[in-house]
Amino acid sequence: MLKNKGCTVIVVLLGLGIVLGLALVDLYTDWLWFQAMGLASLLWTRVVTEWLLFFAAWLVAGGFLFANWQLARRIAGRGAMAVPWLRQQRVGNRYEAEPTAQLIAGRAVDRLLIGLAVGLGFFFASPAKAMWLRLLQFIHAVPFGQSDPILGHDISFYLFRLPFLKFLQGWFLWLVLFALGGAALLYLAALSAERLTARLQVVDDDLWWLHLSTAAERHLLILGAVALGLFAWGYQLNIPDLLYSSSGAAYGAGYTDLHARLPVMQILTWIAALGALILLASLFVRVRWLPYAAVAAWLIIAFLGGSLYPGLLQRFVVEPNELTREREYIAHTIEFTRAAFGLDRV
Repeated sequence: MLKNKGCTVIVVLLGLGIVLGLALVDLYTDWLWFQAMGLASLLWTRVVTEWLLFFAAWLVAGGFLFANWQLARRIAGRGAMAVPWLRQQRVGNRYEAEPTAQLIAGRAVDRLLIGLAVGLGFFFASPAKAMWLRLLQFIHAVPFGQSDPILGHDISFYLFRLPFLKFLQGWFLWLVLFALGGAALLYLAALSAERLTARLQVVDDDLWWLHLSTAAERHLLILGAVALGLFAWGYQLNIPDLLYSSSGAAYGAGYTDLHARLPVMQILTWIAALGALILLASLFVRVRWLPYAAVAAWLIIAFLGGSLYPGLLQRFVVEPNELTREREYIAHTIEFTRAAFGLDRV
C-alpha cells in the first residue's frame, strides 16, 4: 500500500515538474524576445497581472464556495451530512422515513467540500487569468471624445470597459449559482430521520411536502437574491451590447433592438431587482409562496419579452416596411463605419 502511494506521488510530482518546466521555457523564450525589443517591462506587466488575477480569483471562488457549502453542511447536519435517499415505510396511517445509508463523518465531508472548492476554484481562476489585458484596458481606459448617438456612452466604454464588466458579471453569477446549487444539494441530503433539519410531512397518506428549516431557507434566499441582483446587472450590461446586434438590416442596433429588446431589458432589470428585494424581504415576512411567485414572474416575462415580442415586432412591423423602419439606424452604421476607417476625413 505504501509502495503504491509512493509511486503515485512520484508520478504526480514528475507530471507537475514537466508542466512547470514547459511553462518556464515558454516564459524564458518570451522574455528573450521582449528584452531584445527593449520591452521587457511589458512582459512582466502581463505575467504579474495574469498570476495576480489567477490566484485572486482562485482564492475568492474557492473561499466563497467552501464557506457557503460549509455553512449549509453545518445547518443541515450540525457536524454530519445525511445521504439523501430515503425509503418510505407505511406504519398505520402515517409514513416514516428510513435512511438507506450511514451518516458521513464530519471530517470526511470537510475533505470532500475542500476538494470540490479547490477544484472549482481552479476552474473559475483559469478564465480570469486570461482577462489580464481586459483588466488593464479597463483600468487605463481613455475617453475617445465621441459618444454613440443612441445611448450616449463614449466609444471607449464599448472597447475598454464593457467587455470586462460583462466577464465580471458572468463570473460572479456562475459562482453564486454553483454555491446555491451545492447548498441546495446539501440541504436535500439532510432528509433523514436522524437529522430533522428538514421536516417530511405527509398529506392524505400519499402527498408529501418538504419544509426546510428557517436557517436553511434564509441561506438559500440570500444566495437567490444575490443571483437575481446579478441577473439585473447583466440586463443593464446587455443594453449597450445591443449596439453589436446583427439581427437588423445592418450591423448594429436596429428598430427591433431599440423598440423591443431595449425596453424589455429595462423591464427585466426592474423585475429581477424587485425579485431580489422580495427574496430578501422573505427573510422577515414569512410568506412561502412569495419568492416562488417572484421567480416565476421573472422567468415568464424573460421568455415572452426576450424572444416572443421581438420576433413578432420584427415579423409584422419591421419586415413589411423595413427600409423606412431601419433607415435611421443604417445611417448610424454608415457614419461610424466611415469614422472607424478614417473615411469621414477624406
